[in-house]
Amino acid sequence: MTGLESMLLGLFVIAAGLGILGWWAIEWASHGRSALLAFGASHILAELVAASVLLLGGIAVLLGGPDSNVLVPAGLGMLLYATINAWGRVGNEYPVLRMVMVAEAIATSAILVILLLGI
Repeated sequence: MTGLESMLLGLFVIAAGLGILGWWAIEWASHGRSALLAFGASHILAELVAASVLLLGGIAVLLGGPDSNVLVPAGLGMLLYATINAWGRVGNEYPVLRMVMVAEAIATSAILVILLLGI
């Protein structure tokens, strides 16, 4: 992987982690405790763990750390699962966001295939 590819991968992974955190910040700000009740504490905790793994993986990629070889694919897998899981609930309420989620899922899938196959 070239330096530019590594930088783009790191930035994508960090942006995805920040996107998850941003989504939950908006949910909390607009709905308060009812967001926790609607989604469930275990679901929110799982997404916060995914965001943490994505952020750590992206930082590891940008710093050239060997941990990125484990953190990035794990984080991207978590992101793909979370995106597919949220399509029905979030996508029905926000059609534009649904299209963004589809594009993100396609990009994440392609990146995972490239990373896992070593292309």
